[in-house]
Amino acid sequence: MDPSSLNKAFEGVDAIFGNTTPTMGWKIFRGSIVRQYEIEQGYNLINQVKIAYQKGILKHFIFSSISKPKCPLRNDPAPGHFTSKWDIEEYIKKLGLNKITTVLRPVSYFENFENKIPGYTISKKIFPGIIEKNIKWQPFFKNHFEVLLGKNGLAWGIGAHTNGSKELKLEGDGRSPAGIFKIGKVYGESDSLPKGCNYPYHKITENDAWVDDPNNPFYNQHVTSNSFKTKPKWFESQRMRLGDHAYRWLIEIKHNSDPPKPGYGSAIFFHVRRGPERRTTGCTVMTLENLERIIKFLDTRKKPHYIILPLKEYTQKRGFYKLPRL
Repeated sequence: MDPSSLNKAFEGVDAIFGNTTPTMGWKIFRGSIVRQYEIEQGYNLINQVKIAYQKGILKHFIFSSISKPKCPLRNDPAPGHFTSKWDIEEYIKKLGLNKITTVLRPVSYFENFENKIPGYTISKKIFPGIIEKNIKWQPFFKNHFEVLLGKNGLAWGIGAHTNGSKELKLEGDGRSPAGIFKIGKVYGESDSLPKGCNYPYHKITENDAWVDDPNNPFYNQHVTSNSFKTKPKWFESQRMRLGDHAYRWLIEIKHNSDPPKPGYGSAIFFHVRRGPERRTTGCTVMTLENLERIIKFLDTRKKPHYIILPLKEYTQKRGFYKLPRL
């Protein structure tokens, strides 16, 4: 798919159907070769589509991509052939071709489910509902317990879910991020987690900071003073608070973290509430007893996630994620 050949092929056409292939390097089926080859094809294709559109003749572009049924609760890695097509989709958006583009996302070829070829491995990872048995959600706690959220309600966060064009949480808006989020480390001042807990833990000292300044290059990241040759001037203003009962334990909710986007919210945690009716600026808070129950529940092997959704959205997604009825 060299640009000159594509440019010649697109002369005078009002519709284009585009497909890319990872054929080069398919036999060894390893990400870097497959992925780079296909992305190069895709970018050449999309660049020439834009040129054809700017000439005023092209009316419709159809791109053959691949399905996106990955469950964000599983964290299964996608092979290079999948991610390259998804990156090409993003390039279509970047060049402003959304309004003339239709993206097709067919599922894996059905014969791949029965034959022991690379596609079978892909299907087993990406389509767990077909290959593996569905596992129903099981309640861990006998009874629900109350939590408090942001004082200004919810706004869509940046996590393991897809946002689309929905309104997003911003720094300082007083809203909790809605969506599906991975759970990060537990932080606290104690030497160790409560008895019976086994989860990644970091003891907070005066050398720890969590940056909430959107203009800081370490925005929404945990940093330590000993990682710098000289402690930065901004460090003290970003230092994690010590001696505050509400921050006895902090469980990181990985909103806007991979990578952080400046201004879209930082330092979102589960922590102890300050009172039965005092809401937060974005965190999810509860009693100390219930917070420690959650810490004891956490298990890295089970890849814990936090689902926080408005009732309407929860109802819509309940069937797909096999969530319990409320």
